Amino acid sequence: SLWYLTNQFVYSSGSGASFAVDGSDNLYNFYNWGTTTCYIQEESLYQAEYSPVAKRVAGGSACGFSGDGGQARSAEISNKLGQIAFDVAGNLYFADAGNQRIRRIDAATGIISTIAGSGTAGYSGDAGAATLATLSNPTGVAVDSQGQVYILSNVPTAGPTQVVRKVGNFGFWYFAPQLKGSTSAAKVFTVANTGNSVMTLSANAFFAGNNPTEFAIDPATTSCALTAGATLAAGRSCNIGVFFKPAAAGNRGAQLVIPTNTITGTNSIHLGGTGTLPAPTMTITSPTGGSSVKTGVTVTFAVSVTSTATTKPTGTVTFKANSATIGSPVTLSSTGTASTVFSEPSAASYTLSAVYSGDANYATATVTESLVVTTVAAPVKVNLTPAATPLSACSPASFTVQVSSSSGQPTGTVQLKSGASVLGSKSLTNGAASLTAGAMAAGSHTFTANYSGDSLHPPATSAPVTLTVPAATASCTGGNPPSVGGVSSPHRISLR
Repeated sequence: SLWYLTNQFVYSSGSGASFAVDGSDNLYNFYNWGTTTCYIQEESLYQAEYSPVAKRVAGGSACGFSGDGGQARSAEISNKLGQIAFDVAGNLYFADAGNQRIRRIDAATGIISTIAGSGTAGYSGDAGAATLATLSNPTGVAVDSQGQVYILSNVPTAGPTQVVRKVGNFGFWYFAPQLKGSTSAAKVFTVANTGNSVMTLSANAFFAGNNPTEFAIDPATTSCALTAGATLAAGRSCNIGVFFKPAAAGNRGAQLVIPTNTITGTNSIHLGGTGTLPAPTMTITSPTGGSSVKTGVTVTFAVSVTSTATTKPTGTVTFKANSATIGSPVTLSSTGTASTVFSEPSAASYTLSAVYSGDANYATATVTESLVVTTVAAPVKVNLTPAATPLSACSPASFTVQVSSSSGQPTGTVQLKSGASVLGSKSLTNGAASLTAGAMAAGSHTFTANYSGDSLHPPATSAPVTLTVPAATASCTGGNPPSVGGVSSPHRISLR
């Protein structure tokens, strides 16, 4: 059937595709129909020549990425595959280029897993966990006699340049940051015998390294026997689950060592993680956020550093105003409080911050709030002086106002008032202003000058000035002065 020959196997097709032969002369290739059918299939050499019947090994009628940890025949693979390879135990490896991964199918169980690549295209992750590394269109894969996997991958930042990368035969995992004294979820590792004879443990597995007591085996997820004399058949695999429980903050590390009869003598899983500390509850108790004080006024800056845990925070608190340190660090009291005092000489908006140093049980912490410092108002003196010209009912009353202060020349306005009535207002020029009241009724009047104040000087009022306005005369009517005998005043004429 030409249909089978054309579509099933690449050696009888005009186009290149993934192809490999295992140790029993079975043929494997990648079959793809558009974006809807993606699978790896296997057929014996005899069937390929005489009876074109193939067996699906991985993938199916849908293309994509899924199924790790389950049967390869139920998984999805991409529509772009690179090479297919085998180790001496018969496990199948293939470059799932469209998914930016290298995947492995266990010969004994048929379970598929990713052994390298995070699924994101790129070039990163050397010296770390292979499953967290990024690959770029990995097309080549091979396995040596020690089970080390080699990958041909692009380097996208260097155009068409390619690299060969190696996945070593030891495990590696760096746990996410974990709170001191708390236990992480178990990380499950797969141990596979990729050789062609039984692997035997020559001694009990054990943790070694800097912090061996902070990592432990999880019995619930571990299927490997880790005692001396335990065996793992060729092509078989088992799982080991590991917990991380940091005893202190910072970088922690250990290795799970599995002594075996393998070429290397031991197999190991390199483990790492970061211990973190809880943050205490930190509060500024004085001053109140957004409050205002005058320049030169002493301010009490106080905080509390507390926790609901039995062990209470210790250490010091550094106080700052606009990033400038106030004095020396203050040691926390037994009740978790600390305070300092300071004053600011100039008006400004300040950001107050308190920085807790942390200790063996608690992380560092910082709290901030705002404080407004305003200038202290200097005393202001207002002098109200009437003009030298005597008051008259016939003309306005004139005054001079002088505003002075020891903290610079005041600006703003002044009002001339008689009782509650405003008679006039004017802006100060060089601290002075001249004001005129309209014609006043005859009698006694009390005048004051009110200063409005400015950003540096408070409002102020002059001492009252009392003046008497004489009664109006005929000369205020606007006509000629009265005359006697036809001769105008003010000349006096005697008639004899």
